[in-house]
Amino acid sequence: MVGDIKVTPAEVRRYFKELPQDSIPYVPTQVEVQIITQQPKIPIAEIEDVKRRLRDYTDRVTKEKLTFQHWRVCILRIRLLP
Repeated sequence: MVGDIKVTPAEVRRYFKELPQDSIPYVPTQVEVQIITQQPKIPIAEIEDVKRRLRDYTDRVTKEKLTFQHWRVCILRIRLLP
């Protein structure tokens, strides 16, 4: 029903300018927002595994066994871990 309707910004301005003031809904300028977050519980074993792998990558790079390209691939793999 409204799929083929095109309205320009000028038409919207004109519509609201011609609309009686008492017909325009009041929208408060302040709003209250609440954010609910939940921190995941990461098992200690998982944290230690990531630390171990990062230390392994660091050791391999500092011992010059990895090029920058290999290091980049390793980091990308870490980012893709679930």
